[in-house]
Amino acid sequence: GNMRKLGDIFVDKFPKGVLFLYAVEADKASFIMKTNRANSSVDCSAVLKQVMPIVSGRGGGKPDNAQGSGEASKIQDLIKAVEGAVK
Repeated sequence: GNMRKLGDIFVDKFPKGVLFLYAVEADKASFIMKTNRANSSVDCSAVLKQVMPIVSGRGGGKPDNAQGSGEASKIQDLIKAVEGAVK
């Protein structure tokens, strides 16, 4: 819930920005990727579907808002993959 609220604040303030937030609890990582609806340069759902195998995870969503979860031990690899996919 808090990640979604923070994401909403971010996209309101940075309409062309892309936000990737994650939280780790025990051996599970939860994450959210968000951008403004008007930003058609990034499809958050497509990016997450592309990188999910890295964390043996699952998730999805819409082009402007997607979320998922997976293995916490691989979160740094996931972050690098998301960065590469968004650049």
